[in-house]
Amino acid sequence: MRQAFRENLCGTDFLPHLCKKLQTTPGNNALYLLGARPGVAQKVARWITRHYPDVKIAGWQHGYYSCEEEPEVLSRIKSSGANILLVAFGAPRQDVWIHKKLPETGVKLAMGVGGLFDFYSGRIPRAPIWVRELGMEWVYRLAQEPRRMWRRYVLGNGLFLIRVMRQAVTHRSTFLQRDSHSTLSQ
Repeated sequence: MRQAFRENLCGTDFLPHLCKKLQTTPGNNALYLLGARPGVAQKVARWITRHYPDVKIAGWQHGYYSCEEEPEVLSRIKSSGANILLVAFGAPRQDVWIHKKLPETGVKLAMGVGGLFDFYSGRIPRAPIWVRELGMEWVYRLAQEPRRMWRRYVLGNGLFLIRVMRQAVTHRSTFLQRDSHSTLSQ
């Protein structure tokens, strides 16, 4: 039996759930915040501390550091004692970074969180709830920062749809070929 799944699973909605869980889970569950513009991760740390005072923030670092500074950044993350690293570099950079650098951080879990820091720092407002419930938050984001987001949403979403349609056509023709072969062999 199929059931519709109505929940929005974006990282921005996930942060409060993560923080609630960290407050009630014994042990060292410290967070390290990495990414966004200078000052933004620090504001997110203050937001978390204000709303979830029992969540330990092990440290934060903006994402505008140089290649030469990266070893020091990795060392600070490792020495912070954090178990969880939230990386806000934007996709796919954050995902590639986590894949390559996770062992050097010493954390048990790293998550790419995209624009989460911008929202919780107050730098960028989130779409109204009704827009999010319609699944149209991307349109709201495009309207807020068209120069920065057009490639992701106009080109990226278009390319995604083309790939999905191509896969559907390929899958359908493969299915039809298999079906005709099984009918002929009977």
